[in-house]
This record gives sequence, C-alpha cells and structure tokens, in this order.
Amino acid sequence: MRNDNGFIGVDNEYKPILNRHIAVSGEWKEQQFKFVGKNGYWRMIYTEDPIYYDEEFYISHLQGYTLERENQLDIYGDKLTQSLYPFPRVGGYWELSRNFSDIFENFINGSGVGGLIGGAFDNLVGFRPTNSGDYFQLPENINSGLNALGLIGASGTNNFVLSTWFFPNVGYTNQKLPLFSYGNTNTGLEIYIEGTTLHYTTFNNNVANMQTLTIPNLTIGKWHKLVIVRTLGNLNKIYLSTDSNSTPLLNGASITITTPSVAAPLPIRIGADIDLVSNNLFAYRNVYGLGNASISNTNINRLLYREQPVVVLKEKTTATESIVPQEWISLFTDKKISITIPPDFQYGQYDLFIRNSEGKESFKFPVLIKAIELKEEPFFDDFSDPMTLSKNYYLLNRAWGGANGGVVPENISVANGELIIKANGDNYTGNIVGVDKDGNKKFHTHANDPKLGLPWKNRVGGCLVFNKKTGFGSYELDVKIPNVLGVCSAMWTFFYNEIYPTDPRYNHFLNSDYSEIYHNVARFSFNNQTLPLQYNSSNGNASISINEPSSTSRVNGVGDLNINSVNDGAMRYSGSSLNPFTLNNLAYQISSDSPFTIGFWLKVESEAYTPGRVNGLVRLGSGVNSVGVDLVYVGSNATPSLRFAWRTSTNTMLTTDANFGLNLGNWEYVTMTYDGVNDIKCYLNGVLKQTLSKPTGVFTPQNTWQIFNRNTITGTANVTNRTMSIDELIISDTQFTAGQINSLISEPGTFVTFNDNGEGMHQQGTLEDGFYTTRNHEIDIEIPSHLDGGVLAQPSLENIKCNTWRGETQNWDVNIGDGKYWEEYRDNLTPAGVNFGDGAYHKLRFDWYPDKVEFYVDDVLVQTNTNTQAGKTIPDIPGAFTFGMWFPSAPKPEEPWLVNKTKAWAGGIVDTQTDSMIADFDTVEMRVKSFKFNPFIEELANQRILAETYPFGGYRINKNY
Repeated sequence: MRNDNGFIGVDNEYKPILNRHIAVSGEWKEQQFKFVGKNGYWRMIYTEDPIYYDEEFYISHLQGYTLERENQLDIYGDKLTQSLYPFPRVGGYWELSRNFSDIFENFINGSGVGGLIGGAFDNLVGFRPTNSGDYFQLPENINSGLNALGLIGASGTNNFVLSTWFFPNVGYTNQKLPLFSYGNTNTGLEIYIEGTTLHYTTFNNNVANMQTLTIPNLTIGKWHKLVIVRTLGNLNKIYLSTDSNSTPLLNGASITITTPSVAAPLPIRIGADIDLVSNNLFAYRNVYGLGNASISNTNINRLLYREQPVVVLKEKTTATESIVPQEWISLFTDKKISITIPPDFQYGQYDLFIRNSEGKESFKFPVLIKAIELKEEPFFDDFSDPMTLSKNYYLLNRAWGGANGGVVPENISVANGELIIKANGDNYTGNIVGVDKDGNKKFHTHANDPKLGLPWKNRVGGCLVFNKKTGFGSYELDVKIPNVLGVCSAMWTFFYNEIYPTDPRYNHFLNSDYSEIYHNVARFSFNNQTLPLQYNSSNGNASISINEPSSTSRVNGVGDLNINSVNDGAMRYSGSSLNPFTLNNLAYQISSDSPFTIGFWLKVESEAYTPGRVNGLVRLGSGVNSVGVDLVYVGSNATPSLRFAWRTSTNTMLTTDANFGLNLGNWEYVTMTYDGVNDIKCYLNGVLKQTLSKPTGVFTPQNTWQIFNRNTITGTANVTNRTMSIDELIISDTQFTAGQINSLISEPGTFVTFNDNGEGMHQQGTLEDGFYTTRNHEIDIEIPSHLDGGVLAQPSLENIKCNTWRGETQNWDVNIGDGKYWEEYRDNLTPAGVNFGDGAYHKLRFDWYPDKVEFYVDDVLVQTNTNTQAGKTIPDIPGAFTFGMWFPSAPKPEEPWLVNKTKAWAGGIVDTQTDSMIADFDTVEMRVKSFKFNPFIEELANQRILAETYPFGGYRINKNY
C-alpha cells in the first residue's frame, strides 16, 4: 500500500515514505507516527494519537525521546502559551524572570537602572531594587511605542494598559511603593501604593492631580497583580488580584484625571516614582504595556490570573502522572518549552504532553527515562571494519567557536583501514555546506557580507564522538596531523551543564570566591604588624578608628588591642576597655529590608570569665537598632557560646544559647546571613546551626560597626579580662549560601580547611541578558599552540595545549601569581617535543586520574595537570570522547564573517585585503590509524555519574540515511 501523505525527516527536509504500516510489538499498525529530533537526526516512533495542527495548541516534536535524569528536553510546538499571555501578542511583556527581554519580541530589551537583583519570591522569580533609585525601564527608543509618547499619545488621551506583578516583602508597613512613573513634576505620571492606598497622580506644569483608592487585601509575602486600563480618556478600570482572588478597585465608573500632553518620548519606569525613588522592600515581574489600544476581559484575566500550562509525564504501565515542577522549566514560549528531567523522577516509559489551565491536553509523545550507561571495558578500533562509524560513533553536526561553518558528517569517512577526517579551508570551492550552532545549513547573513545569501562553505571541519560515555582511563589516538595552520586538530572528553538562577541547583553550583560574585564586599585582614589594618572593598572606602583611653593608634603589643605574628597575624584583644575598634562609613548600609552577611574567624582563649555575662564580638549599631554576634557564658561551667542577635527599636530577637561546638583555643569560622525578607541563618565552620525569623518592629539603617565591644546587643556586659582574636572579617550586602561560606573557609591563607561540597563555579552573563553558570568537565589536547609569553595568533605545530576544565572562567583581573587569582580551567601551553607537520604518525594520549591528568606525545610524558590552590580543574564526571578538526575563528567585531587576526589561536595567514586571518588551503586531512581506551578500573568508584544539560549535542548516527 502507498501512503502519499506520509513523510520522514531526512537532513532537515521531509521526504515521502511509501509504506502505510509500521511494525509495533510484532503487529503491523496503521500509520500513527511522527518525527522526533533535530540536527538532521530523525527517528520514527509509534504513537496512538495523531497531531491536529488546527488545535488551539499542540506539540509537534521533541528534541529526543530517550533521556537521563537532569537532561534538558526541548519540546517544540505552536501556540503553547496562547492561554498564558494576552492574545494576540501585541504590546510588550517583560517577565523579568531571567533577563530584560520582551518575550513577545515586539520590542527591544528593557534596561535595569542601578542595582537590580533577581531572586525567587514565593516560588516565582522577579527583580527587586537594592538601593533607592534602582528601577526597571521599558525601552526608551522613540519608535518603541512603549514610552510615554507612544503609550498615551502627544495629547495624553490615548487608551492604554499597564500591568505588573509586585511582591511586598516582610517588613513593609506604610512605606511608599512605586509601581509606574514617567517624566517629572512638569510633565509626568506616577502610580504607587502607600500603606493600603493606591495613588494615581498626574503632573502638569508642576500641578499635581491625585486620585486614591483603598486596597482591601494587601498581603505581605504574596504576589499581587495590578492591571490599569484607561479608555475614552478616563481611568475606568483598576484591578488588583492576589493569587486567584480579584478585587476590582474601580470597574466601570470613570474618574477624570487631567493628563498632560507628552512632547517627548519619556521612558516608562517600573519601581520608581517621579523623583526616581524606589523601595527595595518590593520585587517586580510580569510587566505588560499596551499603548493606544483597548484590551478584552479575557486578556485582563490572563494578566491577573496567568496560570501556566503544565508539562505532564504519564507512566505507561501505572498511568501515574508526574507534573514537572516549575523550577525545572527554564523556558516557556509559544513555540518551545525547555524542561530538565528532575533528579527524583523514576526510570521508565512515559507519555509526555502539555495540559493547559482549562484541562485540555496536547498530543502525547513517548519518552524513555533511563539510567546513565558507561563504558567500563577496554575498547580498541583500528578502523578495519567499514561499519565502525555506525556502530561505535556519533558524527557531530553543529558549530561553535566563531566565524566558521562548524563540523559536518560529510567530512568523515573510513577507507583502507584508516579514519579520514577532512577540513575545508578558506580556499575551498566544493559543494559541502557548513552548519550553524543548531545543526542547520548555514548561510552568509550579514548585510555587508560580499557573500550575502550564499551557503557557508569555508572553515568547515569534521568530528566524531565515541557513542559510550567514558571516565577515568587512558585515551590514545595514533594520528597524522596536516601540516597547516588555521585549523585545530584535537581530542577531548566533554561533559557540559548550563544552569540558570531559576534552577534549584544554581546556588550549589555558585560556590566560589565572594569578590567575583558580590558587588559590595568589605574585607578586613589583620595580618599587618600595625594598624590601620588592610582593607579591601569593591565599592568605596571605610574610615577606621580606635576608641581606647590609652591611645588613638595601636601598634603591636600596646594596650588591650594588638596584632601579633605569634597569634597567626590576627587582631587579639585582652582587656576590658569600651569600644576598642570601630568601622565607620562603609559604602553601603545594612538595613532590615536588604540581605547581608557577616563572617569572621574567631579564637576564644582560656581566660577569667563571669557566668551569665556577654561579650560583644561584631555588631552593627548600638543598643536598639543593632544586629550582630555576641559571645555569652552560660551554665555553671561558664562555657563560651555564640549568640546571634538582632534588636529593633521595639523588639529583641536572640538565639537559644548553645555551644554549637565552640572550642577554647581553636580557630572557628562564624557567619550570620540574612535574606532581606525574614530568614536569619547562623553558621559555625560552614555548618548551618540555626534558622531564625527577623523580629518585628522598626530597624533604622546603621553604618557603624564595632568589634570587641564591651557593650553588647543583649544580656549583661562588663566582662573583665576577656582574651580572644578575630581575623578576616567580611561584611557584604548579599546573603551568602552555605557553599559560598565554605569557599571562604577553604580559601588559601586561612587557618582551617574544610571540604567544599559545592561546585566552585562562578557567575557568568549580565543582568540585562541574564546570569548563568556552566559546569564544563573537559580534557583537551589541541594542536597547534603558542607558548606562554608568545603571540596567541602565531602558534606552532611543535606545541600543544594541555587543557583541563571544570568551568569556563578565570579571574583575568589579576596575575596568576596573585593571591586573589582563581581559575576554573587550566590551559597549559606545552612544547610537544616533535613537529606534527613532519608527515608522520604520532601517538597522542592523556591518562585521566581523579587528582591529575598526564599528557603524552609518542609515549613521552610532556605535561601533568593537577588541582591547585587557585581552583579545582581536574574533571571527575564521565563525558563524551570526541576527536577531529575544527576552526577556532573569533569574528571581527564589525565584519563577523571574517576572523579576527589577533585572536585566531590556530593561526593562519593574514589576508592583506580583508585584514583578517585566513586558513590558506583548500582541503586537508587528519588520518587516524587507531583509537584506544583503557578504563582505570580501580578509580571508577571515584567518578560522579551525572547527566548533561544538553544530551543531544548535534549528533548524527552516520552520514548516510
């Protein structure tokens, strides 16, 4: 039988198929199957349900259907969010969950002014100001249509819609909460909440016209959804909703407000009033604007209630449904949903589908969730089997690394007992076309490119991937490298995670040096022999004073306060004077509505003490309005214990007095953190000991810190003859995680080293484009290379790169020898001892152990990489072994189809006409006689068996379909 309507995906195109039936479980079933896959890798699957493309939403295909836990799965379809957002998708919608982009893609990015911080509030991610004067601004371009001129019109009478969700943090009472504003008191508008009243004020020639409405249900710690609609020149609809309860503050009856004309495209601000004052007690998300148009009741409800469709995995045997939690959904757009399979999902066969808020379900796709499989036996391939490519390897079909055409399967073949990998340079004129990062055929697209519209055929390589994951062991290629510059010949293992702030794993990944994560960190090191002490801060300066009767300046051994090399170079206090050490005027203030961290090393020595008395250690403020850590002596033996205390003008909070394992004569690391909302966490030596709630009452921001203060926050003071030491005091306006605290403790130069249970990664990206971090466990041999002190773009075939990675960043701001230097990868540039352009075969090998990687050329050890105090760089997660040739081609900034001649680390020849680096050849070949893998059986138990974020990576099974 023929089926003229049946198609199969081949090479990103649909090809007709002839057979109408497919074999399923030993029976021929009538055709009910669709395609799954991207990047030219297609599979046919049997399904019970057809796809109806005229449905209000549907899934068309998945990126793959065999997955491991913690793999990312991309789900493709259409109208997936149509029930979620206003439809049609007019106006602009800024979710503010990851970045500042308009998810409708009608407008350019908005912008963050000042110090906005993203975070999770009541299980939803939003942005909040960190200081007064911080706000989010809609696009201000004159043609954007969402500035004041485009929104309300030059005469000020256009219809418009403004909407946002806002979150009142714990601590909000009657402060002013700005929602929307534009302009100034001459021409402007502001909408804000104060107490339980909504204020809508317009300004015209310095005359304010204000209307107010009472808010009946403003709930602390919940998201509120506000929609303001103006029609016919009047404000006649204001809705406020908390969760699923809508309160129409004003509905139908109009109120007349004199609206000024707008002669200029004044930007619209979210979270700031006319005077550009903001309030960091509030967070914002889901900003919507629509100018010179009306809005339906259905769309108003979508702005107020917005219930997101859910991704369902239904187990085939038991019919048990599992909903993918929101925190494991990284992207939800009209045409694509990206989910991560949660780590607690059970293995098995599932049907995957989408269910919207009305209970309607999409077409169902089969998904298999399985355990990770590793190759734990030796493997040898001499390429004598012509079918080895289809049996043992994937062929890469994707691009990375800049102005190139990626790597394609067409450049890989087996002939006469050899693997042949080709690379097409800048002189290539054949028919092979390169691909983009998604594996699609690549074309020249830049408007100024002389080849605009033509297929991209130059700088196209080939790579293949062993189709079994491998870990600790020995990897060897017997290979002949082409005698040219401009292309990289390489072998590497690869494991990759890309994690965003909404991901539950994010904070665990970001366990790294505080100075690179937080923009406000003051650090005081007491390792000089005289005062004033060393002070490091990334934001501003502090004044330091010593308040002691005997002297205004302390030197070693004088008075109660001294810094003694015998005492580990710390500040030691032995006495009873009042306020011996004070820090004034830090560049930022700590208050009850902003997060902070206090951390320091403490050593309490054997001393005379009085039971029941309290010593001040580190505190902000004095008396009422103070917060910090005290030392208290409890019980009949007067054992020293810690007391984490917070005192407002009306209330005092303190912990249960407990020893927490504090030992006399030992250095202990003490930390107090606050999330800016409610939770106070108390740590000793990086271990969370207690979580407390912030006390009620007013706390006035303070800016004076006192160390070794006889006056304390709580309890009876005046303890005499106390002897103790403090070192490495840090004060930050960010709440550190437990992992980040441990990274401080583990920092070189401190007195105790603790195990770092986090990943040690660092934050990448920007506030506007979105933050993320990467875990990239990789080992490379790359040819050619320059050497340290040489020129990057002038490499030699006599040198190799011996790389080990756990992440993608380094501290480029300081030299490697600097104590503040850190690294996530190590790129050792190494003489090979041979010239790879000599036309001979050479053995390239690396041996991967848990604590080191040894690199060999022709069985001679040329380099050993190890973990160092600057950071862990030795991978411990199995990955995919890959080898082949590709083109490192950093683009020229203004001509991105050309290669930057100063950053082309694979070298080449500078083209005098274009002033760019070119790979001056047609086609060259890498020839491989053999590939050998020997696992280190005794080390396999030390591997971490984890899944990649992107498991599909542009792989093809083979090059023929």
